[in-house]
Amino acid sequence: MFPSGYRRSDCNEGKRAKLIEEISYQLTDVIPIISGRVEILNERVPGIFVEDLQAIRKAAMKGVEFSKQLRLAALACRRELGGMHDSVGKCLG
Repeated sequence: MFPSGYRRSDCNEGKRAKLIEEISYQLTDVIPIISGRVEILNERVPGIFVEDLQAIRKAAMKGVEFSKQLRLAALACRRELGGMHDSVGKCLG
């Protein structure tokens, strides 16, 4: 069923890599919403909370960077698996 040199687990690893990549895109979509809400709250809450809100925004922006790193790692994994054999792409759906 699987070509020589190809393991069944390669299919599972490919699916995991794809899932990780998709989650990283979803995080990248959510984080700007968080940052935007922080900006809105910045204008509405008393000044004593501004520092806290900026800390939340800073953490969200770190999340963007982590998400990018996660996506790059998933893409590298998919490329690595894809380079093993052409049929790996069938597993990735």
